[in-house]
Amino acid sequence: MSNVQLFNAVGIAKDPVGFNNHSGKYKLRFSKEIVLGISLLTRGQCTIIKMQETPKAMTKLEASEWYYDNNTMDLTLEEEDVVLEKIYKLKKQHKTTQAKQIMQENIKTNVKENKKTDPRVQAFIEKELQAS
Repeated sequence: MSNVQLFNAVGIAKDPVGFNNHSGKYKLRFSKEIVLGISLLTRGQCTIIKMQETPKAMTKLEASEWYYDNNTMDLTLEEEDVVLEKIYKLKKQHKTTQAKQIMQENIKTNVKENKKTDPRVQAFIEKELQAS
């Protein structure tokens, strides 16, 4: 994972009514800098903005978990659902990425060592790599 993005601010914001498909819905937002994040959300006419600076630069998954752990009592049920759903999606995405990396490393190792790969396994791997 050489190109992992790190963020220094995370928070929840409510999109304005009439904004794309997320009209009036809460979303978890990430920013490299809190002032920039708040100004972009304000310019985008978000109505409720609850951004916080993280103690260190974090991935989206780490920042989401940190935000939930430190704000559980201050979140409404709707906001809490949005945060938990984002954490679930990010964990699922992380597991998929890890699995693909392991498969790619195994293929590279087998190629270097000139090992034969089961044709069914090879077909599955190629199908998965093309899908991503």
